[in-house]
Amino acid sequence: MKKLDISKPLVVGVILSVMGATGTVIAGHHEEGEYAKEKRELMKEQRKERRELKREFRAQKMLERVDANKDGVVDLDEYLTHAQNRFSKMDLDSNGVVTPEEAKESMAQMRKEFKEKRKQAMKDKAGE
Repeated sequence: MKKLDISKPLVVGVILSVMGATGTVIAGHHEEGEYAKEKRELMKEQRKERRELKREFRAQKMLERVDANKDGVVDLDEYLTHAQNRFSKMDLDSNGVVTPEEAKESMAQMRKEFKEKRKQAMKDKAGE
């Protein structure tokens, strides 16, 4: 078996580093575990709060889009008009029926339009 030459400072430094790191991990394991658990729980709660804020924001934006007369509420006529416009966008061949293919294609077109609008809004904002 080969023996380590502990007269060299580098070897001694490596050995002490490994021993020190191992000792630290063992000695602080319980505390580190509790801290990590609390941190995970806090982060989980923060993610939950962010998701809820996003939902509220999206709901508000949806209401703003559908509220045609901008009175702060959406009545049935406004809702049905919005739904009919959306359906018309999806009914690509205007036959009164939306097929799965039309739905897929129209959603891709709407995503593309949204990205273009978003890109233009960012350009406008950068130009201000």
